[in-house]
Amino acid sequence: SDLSPAKRRLLEGALVLFSRDGYNGVSVRDIAKELDQHPTSIYAHVSSKQDLLFEIVKMGHEELRDRIRLALLEVDGSPASQLRAIIHANVLTHLSVPDLARVSHNESRHLSAQQAAIIEVLRVDMGTLLRDVINRGIALGAFHTVNGPVTVSAIIAMGTRVVDWWTPDVGIDAETVAAAQAELAVRMLQPWDLAPATS
Repeated sequence: SDLSPAKRRLLEGALVLFSRDGYNGVSVRDIAKELDQHPTSIYAHVSSKQDLLFEIVKMGHEELRDRIRLALLEVDGSPASQLRAIIHANVLTHLSVPDLARVSHNESRHLSAQQAAIIEVLRVDMGTLLRDVINRGIALGAFHTVNGPVTVSAIIAMGTRVVDWWTPDVGIDAETVAAAQAELAVRMLQPWDLAPATS
């Protein structure tokens, strides 16, 4: 990365506080105190607390995008392999940088409209990638879906919310969680009956 050590330290310090206390619960003074610096020194690197949040959220989305793209390059072209690769990379990224994942999802609502639009492009790109793989699988007969939008939303939510419940203390390692969720995603796209159960 082309970040200076001071800028990287600033981003890492702000990330920890934003993840722990939320964007509104953190002031520039709090960040400066965390770094043992004067508040004015923060403005040598960013123009505002909101810009600092934007850089962190953008970094989180770019990290996820890059890891997913890399994962896709390492598997064959079958829809099931590609779907597993996307979900595995998605979950493992969230679990390897949980603070970054948490802030990227939970605090992005505090961005300006212009900043949010930039992040939305990254989100849409990743969503399109997933939907393209699923739609190609359906076209090839490899996948079946009762309700496409619901299933896609559920698959996405599995990955984005994993940081809310997983810690190393649960006794399951991150790799196992990622592999299990990747397999669940594939199984969610197999035929199943949505008819209500009869007594």
